[in-house]
Amino acid sequence: MNELTLSCGRLWLENDNGPLACQVTDVTDEIDSDLKSYNKDYGLAKSCLLVPELPDQFKWERLALASDFPVSAANLVTSLGDRNYLGGIWRVDDLLVAAAVYRQELSDYAALDPSCLPYYQAVDNGVKDQLLFQVSVKAAKDTAPSDLSLDFSFDELRRYYKWLKFKEQQQYDQVKALAEQQAEAAKQAAEE
Repeated sequence: MNELTLSCGRLWLENDNGPLACQVTDVTDEIDSDLKSYNKDYGLAKSCLLVPELPDQFKWERLALASDFPVSAANLVTSLGDRNYLGGIWRVDDLLVAAAVYRQELSDYAALDPSCLPYYQAVDNGVKDQLLFQVSVKAAKDTAPSDLSLDFSFDELRRYYKWLKFKEQQQYDQVKALAEQQAEAAKQAAEE
């Protein structure tokens, strides 16, 4: 899938050359379960991770979230961020749409445009496994001023990154174990 479709429009990723393929993963159920542990009234209509499909080698000035619905300073509710994410919340029709990028280890790369739409600047293949976007949506009428469910939803970026690192370590461990087995088998064969 190359884009996220919401009732208010579409979102996708773009690099210097235009639209970029991405994997869209719906994480609404996992996040809703976590949000209920903070406050039983918290919840989302939808939350998705957008993970860019990147070539082995690349260097771009900009990797950004783009939309075909109005995301501007005029409908900006607030910017958001902490050490793990950076983004904004906009009111679009009867929805609150929030978007963020993972930034824990990418503070030099994560940025916001004038309307607070998140993007990465000056990225290359050295950070390719850390480039993550997330979009969360909820009905505006269901959102009290003290509701932090959209903010809290971006904890998923950190969890997903940790999961990616875990999978990477598992693959490394498997390759290392296989290489050790092959070396041992070769050593035994040479001794015979």
